[in-house]
Formats: sequence, C-alpha cells, structure tokens
Amino acid sequence: MMLMHKSTSTLAHERRARMLHAAQREINLTLTSAPDLVGGCRSILAALGNTLDWAFGELWNVTDDALARRVVWHRPDALLARFAEAIDSQDRDELPTIPREIIESHTPQWHPDIAGNVRFSRSELARQCGLHASFGFPLTLGERTLGAMVFFSREVLQPDDEMLKLVSGIGSQVAEFIVRRQAEASLRSSEERFRLLVDGIRDYALYMIDAEGRIASWNTGAEAINGYSACEIIGCDCSLVYTEDDITLGRPQRELELARHNGRHHSEGWRRRKNGSHFWANALITALWRPDGSLRGYAKLTRDMTEHRRAEDKLQRYALRMRAMSRRMTELQEDERQSLAAELHDRVGQNLTALNINLQILKDQLPSSGPGQARIDDCLSLVSETIGTMRDVMADLRPPALDDYGLLPALRWYGEQFSRRTAIELDFQADEAFPRLPRTAENGLFRIAQEALTNLVKHSGARRAIIELSLAGHVATLAIRDQGQGFQQPGPDTAPEPAGWGLITMAERADAIGARLEICSAPGQGTSVIARMQVSA
Repeated sequence: MMLMHKSTSTLAHERRARMLHAAQREINLTLTSAPDLVGGCRSILAALGNTLDWAFGELWNVTDDALARRVVWHRPDALLARFAEAIDSQDRDELPTIPREIIESHTPQWHPDIAGNVRFSRSELARQCGLHASFGFPLTLGERTLGAMVFFSREVLQPDDEMLKLVSGIGSQVAEFIVRRQAEASLRSSEERFRLLVDGIRDYALYMIDAEGRIASWNTGAEAINGYSACEIIGCDCSLVYTEDDITLGRPQRELELARHNGRHHSEGWRRRKNGSHFWANALITALWRPDGSLRGYAKLTRDMTEHRRAEDKLQRYALRMRAMSRRMTELQEDERQSLAAELHDRVGQNLTALNINLQILKDQLPSSGPGQARIDDCLSLVSETIGTMRDVMADLRPPALDDYGLLPALRWYGEQFSRRTAIELDFQADEAFPRLPRTAENGLFRIAQEALTNLVKHSGARRAIIELSLAGHVATLAIRDQGQGFQQPGPDTAPEPAGWGLITMAERADAIGARLEICSAPGQGTSVIARMQVSA
C-alpha cells in the first residue's frame, strides 16, 4: 500500500508539473505575441486557469497609468458570468479584499473556502455562484507591486505550497509584460497625438527626409503649400520641390550636407510647386541622429513667405523711389540755392554797388559842412551793412569757395565766418592734401557740416568745437565734435522729436551721396557727427 501511495503522489506531482510547464509555455507565447494589454492579460489568465483547472480568474492592475484596471476570464457558465458582472458594477477604484491583501502584503495567498466567510468582501456572492477556494499572487517588478492575479475554484481546496511557489515567478513576467505594453501604448498614443498635431498644421510644411535624401513623411501643411499629396511624394527625392536652377547648382544636397555638419541649416529661396509655380520659402532643416551616433535623417520645416516677400519687394521699391526723390530734391535745392545766390550777386549786388557809388558821388558834391552830409553818411553805412548781410546770405546759400576751390577751403572759410558770428571757438583740423571730390559729394559733405554746426549752436551749449577732414586710403571722413550737453538718441522705432529733424536731414544728405553717417551722443557727453564715404583713386 505504501508503494502504491507513493506512486500515486509521484504521478500527481508529475501531472501538476506537466500542467505548469504547459501553462508556462502558453504564457511565454502570449507575452511575445499578444496584440494588446487586455487581450494578453486575458490569455494569461486563460492559460493558467485551463491548465491548472480553475474556473474563474481576474487580474487587478493598480499602476497610476493603468490602461486596464481589471481583466476577467472564466469558463463558460452563467453563474460565473454573473460573478464577473457583479464585480463590474462596483466602484472601479475599490479593490476587493483578496487582491488588496495580496498587493499590500506583496505575498501569495491561498484560501480553501471563501464562500459565506464574512471576512471577504465577495464571500456571499461567491457562495451564490458556487465558488469556494481561491489563490492569488502579486505582480511584482523589482520593489514595485503592480497588481495581483487571483483564481477561484468550484471546489474546496487545501493550500498547495508547491503550486504557489511555481506560479509566483509568473507574477514578475506578467508585471514586465504590463509595463512594456503600457509603455508601447503610451508611445503609440504620443506618436498619434504628434501625428495629429503635425497634420493639423497647415501654415507650415513639416516633413521628414531619410538619410539618403528621400521624403519619408508629409503633413497636410506640406500638401497645401507644395501641392503634392503624401502618396505622390513619399519616397521621392527631396529635390522635387526645388527649382531647376537650384537642382543644377546642387543646392538640395548641399543644404542637407550643411545641416548634417552644423546640426541645422536655415535658408530662403524660391521653391517649386507641383503645378510648376514658384513660391518664396523660409526653410529650416535639422539633422536627426540615432543613439549610436549614426544619421537617422532630417526634419524640414518650410513656410510660404511669398506674400511677405512681395510686401518687402514693394517696400524696397518704394524706398528706392523715395531715395531717388530725396536725391533729386537735394539736387534741385542746391540748384535753387546756386541760382538764388547768383541772382542776388548779379542783380541785387550790382544795384547795391551802384547805389553806394551814387551816394559817394552825391556826398562829394555836397558841402562838407552842410546838413545833408549826415544823412548821406547814414545811407552809406546802411548800404554797406546790407552788402555785408547779402554776402553772408549768398555764402550760406552757396559759398563761392566751394565751387572755385573745393570742400577743404570752403569748410575753413565757413568755420571762420561761423566763429565770427557765434563766438564759438572752432578748431579746424584737415589734411592739406585733401583732394577735390565730385560736385555732389562736396555739396553733401558741406551741407552736413553746416547742419551739424547749426544744431551745435541751437542745442549743445558748447563753446568750442572741432572740424576734422581727412582721407585714409579711399575713405574720406568728415567729423564735427563738441563737448556740449549731448542728447538721448532716439531708437529705431521711435518717432523723431521736432528738434531731431536736423539729424534726419543730415542722414538723407549722406545717403544721397553714398556716405555712411554716424551720430554718437549721450546726455552730458557731447556729440560727434561723422560722415564717411568711398572716393575714387
């Protein structure tokens, strides 16, 4: 009898080992081939339940990002279905007694009969559905317990420590499966959100280019801007959207090479649509790398800037017209100044000279002690003052030295007159070998100096100033400096104050002759006006 008993026990042990081996094989297959988390968990429950001969199984997942809170499997049976439905109707955030104790204790548990046992939250329901024994084990991954797997039987069964020991290792496998599938689902969800975001962008063309330069993805914005659908262009060379001239010059490949070398490359230029029309594109290409350092491909972001480009071109053409108009007005102003100065000299000056001669003759003919001598002397004095004033006006309008001798003598003469009128000491520093410049250049530089000195008198409060005129290489430089009170320079977006129009006038005159004007000033630090221009050899 003892031999027979040992033989029966050995056979039972071997049978259970074969069952567990079969269950493990089914579980391994499920862990590698399950299409989703819920289906995989249900297949694992079925594999264990069928091979170990249990009627009902459930998996409880308590991770924060759980995609499946509870998965159930049971044999085809109306009472078992009722047991599952009753649990489904409960609060999903409330764990029943058995899985809660397993999760909190992190250890397997076996209960021979829970039917009618008030200690268990589902004992009465288990009794009504014909369920008695239960066993379960935690789903652990390292120090974490992700949930529990619990099975129920229609029979009253005593604890089987060997079975618990054998199946508890399965808990780690299932936990790894849950974490992996949750991560995969999260990644798919993230990729789907990103795809929806990319496809929802219609103002930008956003697409991927593989390492060989072929288009690998294409969003709706790219389709709207370029005219190609995704099925038409994916797999094509990225040069398809470039103009024929750019393709001939090798620009598509060069831009990818620059992005690979520098990490990214920004460019602007004409691109070609499917219908053959061109648009002005602002593009950014970013190189993408794999963890091992190899090139994965490129991400390209393109925006249609055609309307912006047209507006810029229109604004530029308008600015050129305004600049040409300003130059023409400056030329006309100089012509008018010269004409008015000549008119004053030829007509008014001659008349004043004749009047002065006549008065002098009349004075000589009158008795020296007569009453008319005083009046004649007064008239002669008024005529002399008027002639002097007229000379100053003509000099301001068009100094004769500027036409006859050039910029250097004209500035020296004007500086002397300026000091005499204003009592401001003016130090003139110049290269005596300074050459003659074209008429328009001499006119412009002289007027800049004239305007700068006028502003000095009005605003600086300085009692001394310096005029510098030099030539270094092919660059002529005119500088007017003072140590007056200075001013706060307006920013590029600040409208000029009324007192600042003199600065604008100087800038326009410099622009008209191709010079570069610099105005440096700050409150309490004086002002420097510097004009530089290229001159021919």
